[in-house]
Amino acid sequence: MNLQEAYYELRFENEFLRGKGDAFETLFDKLMGLAFKADYMPSRPWGNVGDRKNDGYLKSERRLFQVYAPNELKATDATNKINEDFEGAKKHWEEYFDKWVFVHNADAGLPAHVIELLLKLDKENPKIEVSHWSLNELRDLFRRIPTNEKETWYGPAPTEETKSKIGFADLKIVLESISDSSPPLNSE
Repeated sequence: MNLQEAYYELRFENEFLRGKGDAFETLFDKLMGLAFKADYMPSRPWGNVGDRKNDGYLKSERRLFQVYAPNELKATDATNKINEDFEGAKKHWEEYFDKWVFVHNADAGLPAHVIELLLKLDKENPKIEVSHWSLNELRDLFRRIPTNEKETWYGPAPTEETKSKIGFADLKIVLESISDSSPPLNSE
């Protein structure tokens, strides 16, 4: 991986780890829009109708997304949210999706009872593939985005020429300051 790509990936991972609530959903929508263009359809709440338990839809894959990144991942809140959103998605969108994805930013992993719930929903709904996405899946999508679009998103990245002008030690300090600014995630 070259210096520019490493820089952009570090910036993305930092935003992923820091994003909470609407900020994380905005990150997800931007990533999906750049990775899939018009095939991805972001969904936003609208008046008293809301989003009908649809945070985004990937048409070609018939995949519906539920995005969840609270300030603290509390197991009971997460399981309640998953149940409510999954059942609501089935009620409003079932004819349009075969895959339902719980997108989260708990990079250290999900609590065991959240995993159990996702497995249970998958087993009890054989016509719907239930899964979850976190940093690894989103990073893979980010890597598919052309460098010029990453530059539009995050601005110019340091180059090999920059490294030779300012020195590797100074560049390392800059890159470390980006990754060190991510706060640790809290979990229950």
